[in-house]
Amino acid sequence: MMWEPHPITPLNARFEHWAAVAYWNLSEAAALSLGLEPGGNLIEGLVDMGLGQAFLDRQQLIGRAMLSGALVVHPGMAGTACFTPAAVLSWLRANNLQFPKELAAALEPPATSGAAGRPSSKHLYEAELKRRFDAGTQATRISQQARDLVAWMESEHPDEPRPKSKAMEDAIRSLFRGFSKRDNQTP
Repeated sequence: MMWEPHPITPLNARFEHWAAVAYWNLSEAAALSLGLEPGGNLIEGLVDMGLGQAFLDRQQLIGRAMLSGALVVHPGMAGTACFTPAAVLSWLRANNLQFPKELAAALEPPATSGAAGRPSSKHLYEAELKRRFDAGTQATRISQQARDLVAWMESEHPDEPRPKSKAMEDAIRSLFRGFSKRDNQTP
């Protein structure tokens, strides 16, 4: 679901800059998901604009997703929890939360395979497959996972090229097996 900003919400985030940053902290993820530039006196400015509660609500949702394991956490500086931009976007989509379309456009590379006339959405369905394995929501069979990913592509990325179920199954086979082996290893 793409988010249409409320008229008073300033979409001042530098999405292209933040897309190049390896990890976002909790406040950065919350601000960017609302179309706002992180940093400075963000909270004071949001309160002045009447958006303080929206920011705090989003920050709380992301924090709880982190604690529940629904959003993969990477250790940051001084023990701060950090998230990859792609993981945040995937989590926003999976939870039907509103976000600026400019955020998605900055984070998703153009759908091309490099071969002339052969567009690809491989980066999208591979990231979604990883998210599902990380969250423990993957299908148990490759054929079912392929059908699920085709349906996901149809609902979340209707304008992107997508393979049919059999081609999807072939495309994800080695990745699916790798994630399955990883998850079945005992520590």
